[in-house]
Amino acid sequence: MTGPASTDDPAFWDLVSDALIPASAIVVSVLIAVLLFMAERRSSEAARQLERQDKLLEEIIASLAFFVSVNPISESWRSEWRRLRAQITILQTLPMKRTRLLGDWMVLEGQLGMQLTTTAIVTLNQYPSAPEDIPPDVIISTMQPSHDWAAYCINSIASWMRGDVKDEAIRDRITELSPPVGDGLT
Repeated sequence: MTGPASTDDPAFWDLVSDALIPASAIVVSVLIAVLLFMAERRSSEAARQLERQDKLLEEIIASLAFFVSVNPISESWRSEWRRLRAQITILQTLPMKRTRLLGDWMVLEGQLGMQLTTTAIVTLNQYPSAPEDIPPDVIISTMQPSHDWAAYCINSIASWMRGDVKDEAIRDRITELSPPVGDGLT
């Protein structure tokens, strides 16, 4: 009766050197290759998402740049607002948690910017003379809050992209801009 091969048996070492070591090396190599592939795939997906985020943020900054100096008397601004709102909506759909946080902030900032711009336009429309006769300094001073808002958003997004603005600052701004809880609406 023969029992299991002992380590003293040369056949055992032949089996180990001829079959088990090469088979183990193949299995380990395959596992390493699979793990590397999976890591590369995740890294590649993250890079694509980051590229998509950065491209969209650049488009948002370009849209906001229009509002830094818009003259609503002589420039059409409605299509720019629609484009900006669409870009912000898309920003909210990106899968990265930090990007969605920025999107939530931009929704509230967009509402504030719309209020500031609308208030300025209503004020300019109440000017006693024809719109084209409104003095430039009146237009500039009336639009200043809207222009400042757009510049603030551009600088905040750029700072966030550089990593200078932390998520906590974004959360604080969201809290600041959010309507109070318990406003009587149920």
